[in-house]
Amino acid sequence: MASMQHFETLEMQAKKLVGDEPVHLINLLYDLSSSDNTVRSNAESVYNCCKREYPYSLSIGLAYLLRGSTMPETRTMSALLLRQLLTRFRWPQIQSQIQDTLKSICIECLETETSPEVSKNLCNLVSDIAKNLLPRFEWPELQSFMLTSLSSGLSHVRELGLLLFIELIPHYAEIFSPHVDTIHAAFSRLR
Repeated sequence: MASMQHFETLEMQAKKLVGDEPVHLINLLYDLSSSDNTVRSNAESVYNCCKREYPYSLSIGLAYLLRGSTMPETRTMSALLLRQLLTRFRWPQIQSQIQDTLKSICIECLETETSPEVSKNLCNLVSDIAKNLLPRFEWPELQSFMLTSLSSGLSHVRELGLLLFIELIPHYAEIFSPHVDTIHAAFSRLR
């Protein structure tokens, strides 16, 4: 009986995480980083319940925090958890509307993110998603971003583009081979 009540409590807390109020998810992210073992353990239990019961809503909530939070720590944690969550699923199993939302938010974040720590985690997230999509040419917006980023007047955008090329070219050289001169010129400017 007690374990059933505990599960129901966890489920209620998990449901709040994917509700209309992002404050619950933000508070959970901070609790997951807590030095207090009890706080962190409780947060992990709620988060794991949410991953199990509401994975797609959780992924959208994390993506919205990645895009909209003013706190770099929140954006970093959102990128880390979203990456972990998405590696749990096979990309084709995710509804196309959710895929489109996640891809759109990732591109928007690539264009606007200036924090180095968030950028690193964002690139890892985008690379993992791209590995599912680039072989089938299903993310032309990413390819476009990567190519236009090389000539961007914003150094952080150029850096993100270069990081993505470094990560993805070894796996998908054939996709980027038509653009080898542009890519080579961008890397040559790094000297």
